[in-house]
Amino acid sequence: MKEILNWTLDTLRSDNAMMSWLEERRYEWTPLVSDAISHIMNGAAIILITDPERKWLSQYIMTTINNPGHNRPLFPIFEMNRIFPTLDQLVAGQDMDIANDMLSMAFKDNYIFWYVGKSSYFGATIAKEYRSSFLWMMDEEVQNSFFLRSADELLDLKLLHMVRLFDKTLDAVMIGELEV
Repeated sequence: MKEILNWTLDTLRSDNAMMSWLEERRYEWTPLVSDAISHIMNGAAIILITDPERKWLSQYIMTTINNPGHNRPLFPIFEMNRIFPTLDQLVAGQDMDIANDMLSMAFKDNYIFWYVGKSSYFGATIAKEYRSSFLWMMDEEVQNSFFLRSADELLDLKLLHMVRLFDKTLDAVMIGELEV
């Protein structure tokens, strides 16, 4: 079994679709992915939240991670906006407590947030408060997150690469090639 940092490097170098930018940032990437996948492999559900500009990515992640062509079990991944359709209308404080209480009851406190977007969006507030979130933050460096710039002209492509690498990492863990 390979160590995740070396596996990530080998995967990035062998996959023609990947760009060198992610190889350069693998030291930031691997601990976050390892932690997220460890939670998933221990039965945690994924609550996916994106800011409005990345709504398209949410749908892409949902269809990519649980693509029937993967020949692997389906993972419990849910879009927060489908679980809680009024998320965009919430305000901090009591509303955040209501959302967290609902998730705790529904998932027995065994879930993680996967957030992609700017920190100014309300969904980021929920995800940043939770200890085990998988954060892809735009325009603000937050501890234990992967930082991206929303003004980057290659941002959409980078996000797709990140989803691709995450999905490949899930596959490697499932077939026992990699341990997290």
